[in-house]
Amino acid sequence: MKINCLTDSKIKSFKPEKTSNGTLKKKVLRDGDGLSLVVTPTGNKIWKLDFYCLKIRDSMTLGTYPALSLKDARQKRDEAKALAKEGINPKHAAKKLQQERKKKLQERKRTFLAVAMEWYNTQIKDSSLSEKTKKPMLARLDKHIFPYIGNTPFSKLEFSDFVECIRRIEEKGRSDMPHRVATLVERICRYARMVQYSNDNKAADLTTILVKRPS
Repeated sequence: MKINCLTDSKIKSFKPEKTSNGTLKKKVLRDGDGLSLVVTPTGNKIWKLDFYCLKIRDSMTLGTYPALSLKDARQKRDEAKALAKEGINPKHAAKKLQQERKKKLQERKRTFLAVAMEWYNTQIKDSSLSEKTKKPMLARLDKHIFPYIGNTPFSKLEFSDFVECIRRIEEKGRSDMPHRVATLVERICRYARMVQYSNDNKAADLTTILVKRPS
């Protein structure tokens, strides 16, 4: 079986044929070893790969030309064939990789600031709490927490990050503020666990680390 039959010049110079009624035909340009370029009636060029995995025939789309070059399409073909040879369906593997990339992107966007604002907007903003109680919450976070860990992805935060923030407040000598802020952080992290942004409450028992001050 011939492979690597296509060239860039052959692809670029190809012109779809017309049917008897004047519409354009779909055309399949074969490169070999299961790789082909499907040219649609609208002129789109789509890389397609046919393969066998565990003796079952399957196919997958690799991308579009020229966004995915001929060279890169062949490399993807070889990688997919290698997976199929090991009994791993490359179509399923590609989907899983895409899902993992999407999850990582979401995690990067899900900063502590984003989670805290989501908590405030869904749990506090329209609650029955008085404005006198609500307003200082964001002000405290904005002053003592957001400047230090607000842009950090929530998944990357550890208990020690919260402790550092609290110790910073304690150094200023405000006896009530460390406890108020620690309580807020605990509530935000508890919310994150409940909505499955985290497997546990990252700030659980944060108030227990507060320095005991003489009454």
